[in-house]
Amino acid sequence: MVGPRQPKGREHDVPIDDAGLGEIHQMLATLTRVAEQQARARVVEQQQAQPAAAPYQQVHKDSTLISLEHFRKLGPPVFKGTTDPFEAEAWVKRMEKLFTTMGCTDDRRVTFAAFMLEGEANVWWTEEQRLLCGTSRQITWEVFLETFYEHYFPAST
Repeated sequence: MVGPRQPKGREHDVPIDDAGLGEIHQMLATLTRVAEQQARARVVEQQQAQPAAAPYQQVHKDSTLISLEHFRKLGPPVFKGTTDPFEAEAWVKRMEKLFTTMGCTDDRRVTFAAFMLEGEANVWWTEEQRLLCGTSRQITWEVFLETFYEHYFPAST
């Protein structure tokens, strides 16, 4: 008696039962896990192999990477207000130098500069900020500087 006929070209195929399929699925799942583990291990190895960048060497454009703690470690000057325009200008130049070194975004410049204001300067900026927020004008570093210069470099009459 002759067994069931196999389609042409499949004479050597071994029939697979449900138990065999289960084993194949298990092996594929295991291989997938092993491949994922190896890929993760390679990523970790690559990260560990990369030399650490010297502090402040990289310019960070992402404001989330620039922390206030990092900024304060650079020793930014406090500004309390002054009637001496040269002193005010020196503070701005020092702050801009720090911002450039850190690669600060525009909004971070305003935040960090405002953090360094104390006394009369802080009172002035708090009021100025309140007035600016009442307008549709975005408070950029340029806007900060414009209002700062208007206040600390009054036009002579």
